[in-house]
Amino acid sequence: MTSSGDGPLSDCTNVRDEPGGGIPSPKYIGRMRRVSLDLILAIGAQCTSKQDSQSTARALFHNAQRQAFSEMIQDPDLDMVRTYLLMAFFMLGECRRNTAYMYLSVATRAAIALGLHSPSSYSRQQPLNAVDKVKIRVWMTCRVGDKLVNSLLGRPAGTLGIPEQLGPVYTDLISGEDYGLRCMVASYRIVYIIDEINSKLYSEQDVRPAVIEQLLQAIEIWKGDSLPWLHNRRSETSLLPSDASSHMRTGRVGLLHVSCLYYFAVILTTRPVFISALGQENEDTPMGEACLDGAVFLAQACVEALDSGLLESNMCIMKALIFAAGLVLGVRNFARPDVNFETESAFEGAKRVLTFLAIRSAQASHYLDILNSLSNAITEKRSRRNQSRDNRYVSRLFSPGSLKAGPEVFGERMHGDDSEPDEVQINFASTDIDNLPSLGHSPLRCPINSQIDPELFIDWETVNISHWDNFPFSA
Repeated sequence: MTSSGDGPLSDCTNVRDEPGGGIPSPKYIGRMRRVSLDLILAIGAQCTSKQDSQSTARALFHNAQRQAFSEMIQDPDLDMVRTYLLMAFFMLGECRRNTAYMYLSVATRAAIALGLHSPSSYSRQQPLNAVDKVKIRVWMTCRVGDKLVNSLLGRPAGTLGIPEQLGPVYTDLISGEDYGLRCMVASYRIVYIIDEINSKLYSEQDVRPAVIEQLLQAIEIWKGDSLPWLHNRRSETSLLPSDASSHMRTGRVGLLHVSCLYYFAVILTTRPVFISALGQENEDTPMGEACLDGAVFLAQACVEALDSGLLESNMCIMKALIFAAGLVLGVRNFARPDVNFETESAFEGAKRVLTFLAIRSAQASHYLDILNSLSNAITEKRSRRNQSRDNRYVSRLFSPGSLKAGPEVFGERMHGDDSEPDEVQINFASTDIDNLPSLGHSPLRCPINSQIDPELFIDWETVNISHWDNFPFSA
């Protein structure tokens, strides 16, 4: 079910992969399979903006929801875990974050109750049999969703405190021919690093260079370990043309998500350094540049995916990632007097991607409003800078927009007024967003150097998006 978009969550909930029902549950097996299929169809219908498709999606979801609530939680099994994962994913696409959080929590606790986190739940044979592959897919989906979604929401993870015990199982998965599973394992591992980044830098507020360097080293080790088996796509060459096309799309979507999570991890790690250097001339540092480069790469990857038709309109996690990149790019363009074509282009690309996602998502529309406000502030600041030019050999005679005559017409300042243009303030509060998504517990609440240009006034608290209880979603 890769049509739903967000790789780690969608790929491992594919009901076609379960041979003979996985963990059998005779009483509910037929009904729960139908519930999963209804939810898959509902999520697929979210990918279009047509009104009839949206009505169909909600009808399918509510039907599946009623069946899921009908005594299912009294007898948890693998199908129940998968059903609640699918309901959580649907609700994320609907901007119902609190509801999604509850469904994801139920799925996670049920998975733990079934022992999916324990090596004893899996056979010791190598390679893994089909049933074990389904179980590990579901567990990794729970863990990735729990760690990543709750990290973005700024809430405690349901799997907090559960040690990682399945290392040998994952080693077998990455040596197999299922490219989707390899991407999932890569996502699984980078999400652990993102969770550690949020904990150390944004919860504990420990932004010492040594800590940041240590986290960057962990990301680099992950990249070195993951690239060899992510670049190996040999399995697709042995498929029939019709299957190869589907697998290639699945692989490309999976690789897109892995790449964006990697860029996001770098952005989160280096953003305190990037923010502290704003407004300081010629104070670029390798870490600050890494933050900017990560944002550029993330935006470029999403634009390329949009142009190639890989993006779907309900990619709920991608909205938060592209917004984080857009903020970094926009703030850089605002703070620095020089115009950098690459960052300008990437910033416009981030807005373009959010424009596409905003067709179906009020949440993405809010993100876009914020970036547009930032874009307007950039334009206004540059316009004022241009108007304040003072050259002894040439001066502005008049402005086409105003034919007023006065001392300023000939480039003279009235009464010897040498004051600078008024400060440009980016007031995100004007977008009527009391709480927007926190990309980390408070990753936008970075320790800011006191020497930052006071003209760069950004209310980072207003951009702290950790609570969405009052989000005006369309029900």
